Amino acid sequence: MKPLRDRQYPSRALARGTVLFIALVFLILLTLMALTTFNLSKGTQQIVGNMAVRNLAFQVALQTSEAAISTNRLVHHPTDLFGSGANTVAVDVNGDQKTVINATVDPPQCVSIQQVVGNQLDLGSERDLECANSAKSDLFCYDVLFQFATRATDPVTHATSSVGQGASIRSQPASARNICRNASGEPYL
Repeated sequence: MKPLRDRQYPSRALARGTVLFIALVFLILLTLMALTTFNLSKGTQQIVGNMAVRNLAFQVALQTSEAAISTNRLVHHPTDLFGSGANTVAVDVNGDQKTVINATVDPPQCVSIQQVVGNQLDLGSERDLECANSAKSDLFCYDVLFQFATRATDPVTHATSSVGQGASIRSQPASARNICRNASGEPYL
């Protein structure tokens, strides 16, 4: 037999069950909201981390590009820029032997080449004085406009960044032949 109070108020037991059910639904909703917030936060953190690594790769590509253009090896030895037999260098960005980003410099590509004639030379500059002296031997200098690209890749995250660079040099025929080649690899000169 039912207790007296349940007989008098049959909806009270039903109300207790309904309140319990609604509380359970709210707890499930709060748990789902907490999990969603956690996942969004984790995704945002990964995005920020990936952007930081990509920015680091860009800085390494830029640094390597500047190192390549600041040396004459880019013109004289375009396939061996760093003296290691390759155009790739590993950059330890934190000095901890762990955070290493690999940078590769593509060989330069000739955009244009033009022979320098006598009235374009500035005999006060050492560079043009060499051109004037070589012209006496029928070896004329050339103004060479070239471009190259540098790619840096983090081997852990595979984040990659590229930098394009262009430059112009006045060069002897031998150096101009290193850069300016046709599709079959033959020098233009």
